[in-house]
Amino acid sequence: MLLGTSYVMVFCVMAMAVSAKLRVRQGRVLLPASGPVRSGAFGGADSEFFLAVACCRWPVDDVVDAGLAALIAGGLDWPRFLATVRRHRIGGMANHALATRDDVPTEVKVSLAQAAASILHVNLKSLALQQALTQHFEAAGVPFLVMKGLPLCAMLFGNLKVRQSKDIDLLIDVAQLAPAEKILADLGFQRIGLGTDLTPAQAAMWINRRKHFQYEHVISKVQLELHWRDLDNARMDTTQQLLRQRQWVQVTREIALPALQQDELLLSLCSHGAGHAWFRLKWLADVAVLLRQQPSADRAQLMAAARRRDLDRAVRQAITLCAMLFDVPSTGLPPETSADRFLLQVACDALLAQDTGAGEFIPKNLLRSQLLLRREWANRLGEMRIQMTSIADWKEMPLPRALYFLYPLLRLPLWLRRRRRRR
Repeated sequence: MLLGTSYVMVFCVMAMAVSAKLRVRQGRVLLPASGPVRSGAFGGADSEFFLAVACCRWPVDDVVDAGLAALIAGGLDWPRFLATVRRHRIGGMANHALATRDDVPTEVKVSLAQAAASILHVNLKSLALQQALTQHFEAAGVPFLVMKGLPLCAMLFGNLKVRQSKDIDLLIDVAQLAPAEKILADLGFQRIGLGTDLTPAQAAMWINRRKHFQYEHVISKVQLELHWRDLDNARMDTTQQLLRQRQWVQVTREIALPALQQDELLLSLCSHGAGHAWFRLKWLADVAVLLRQQPSADRAQLMAAARRRDLDRAVRQAITLCAMLFDVPSTGLPPETSADRFLLQVACDALLAQDTGAGEFIPKNLLRSQLLLRREWANRLGEMRIQMTSIADWKEMPLPRALYFLYPLLRLPLWLRRRRRRR
């Protein structure tokens, strides 16, 4: 029975990968390969979405200003625009772009100003905690870096009111997990989410199959993710290299934080965004600014580095989207494949999808996208291995350590049972 279930589960996952390839080949969900029709990928988008895109262009120069004026003059559903801003977490950027305009309703500007003030408030609380974390980690001899967040905000925008950060993302060596968790506990952070209440054996499996734990500060409620890998897929882990090459970024005149080198930051942002099918404009806005800072002549070098890490499809997806939405040059890209067009369509659909707020937003065709992002089958198998393990299964049906090998076999029936309960 269990063996049969395992075959069914493996077959389902493999079928999704094959289905993605068939869809690509048959052209059922593809964009045209080139030409002006390609802009039709966003043909179903409303004016409110395009205004949100325009607000994400950085810096706001005369060209951007003219585009904003033209979109506003065409008439807008302002509540819908504000909902789009919240959906893509770009309140700070929208406030920066629209705060001084006379053609924007006062209530809209007030709402955006409140969003920007909230972003600044959270970022300042986060900055104080990150300063304390830096002092404690350095004193304990635990190398770490901040993966995105405030160093990224300082590097790209130089303004803590512009970029919203949901949490603090720290990267450490997995061998330093115990001392790192002690530092977090000493500073008032408690583990939250699915990683809580694990047995030692479950915690070991989590560390092997996943890349981070979540925490929340008991007083400020600032959330933090402690990463021991930059990707869930352990085959693609480059943590040691990233920690060796970290740079210090001056966030304020008094505070500097360790961060990724700029080229590594670009690869990391592309990998993260592509892994979620780019369903937030905020992620693309970051990449667009970084790409504009990079000479187009370096694009081939970037793609070669991405290809060595099996990240080239993610980077190509990001560059193409930035070219379509932000007029970033798309020179230096290798010839487009059917898989690239499929991935691009998935991202376009995700960007335009409405978040109902009913729970975690999962873009359509996300699993197929995650599998096709990897060229190498060994890395695809690593992605499948991740999908076939779930902490929800471990908690719903605790098994002795010797029987943990059964969890992939139980993945499908346990998922179906939870789905039946929800209904």
